[in-house]
Amino acid sequence: MSAIALLLFALSATVSAQDNKLYVKEFAIKKGEVKTISIYLDNPTYRLTAMQFDLYLSGGIKLVEDEDGPFIDPTARIPSTACVINGDWMHNRTFYRKIFYNNNGLYVSGTSGALFKVDVTTDETFGTTDQPAKIEIKNARFSDIDNTSTSYRAVETMAYAYEAKSYTDLFAEASEGKKAYLDEPIKIVAKGMNQAFAVDQSGH
Repeated sequence: MSAIALLLFALSATVSAQDNKLYVKEFAIKKGEVKTISIYLDNPTYRLTAMQFDLYLSGGIKLVEDEDGPFIDPTARIPSTACVINGDWMHNRTFYRKIFYNNNGLYVSGTSGALFKVDVTTDETFGTTDQPAKIEIKNARFSDIDNTSTSYRAVETMAYAYEAKSYTDLFAEASEGKKAYLDEPIKIVAKGMNQAFAVDQSGH
């Protein structure tokens, strides 16, 4: 079935669609944590009946795998009659391909909500280098139901995955001019002209 979808893209003319994109939002994750993230679609122009994209992960971020390997789960926005195909890790495990297509006149459109969800985690290299972890979506191509003789190539997108830090680490990172994400809720309890006092859940 994947050959059908790939043939669709191979035989069709390809044009750029700058106002259409697949993307993930930047997020924070603790070392060893399993986190579900969403892959969003911005699609103000076309009614998409077929799509494929490559998901690249680097810097210590990886997909969660079970006995069947990694999996990218379609949401309810994908028509229930669509054929959704998981590609395997390719080219020495550097990227993962997802394909879906629908032959029953149904399509995906709109700019709100997630299109796919995927579980990610970290490995031993996460947070140990100067290169931040990131997720990239490349080679995104799709066909619309109104013009199946043309495939549209979306822009490439990228999002960083930051290491979630405690509030003490946050201030230490900030003093060095680094960006950090807080994994504990804090609230401001008092503030002066040039300073603020905050507490965490334990009152520290």
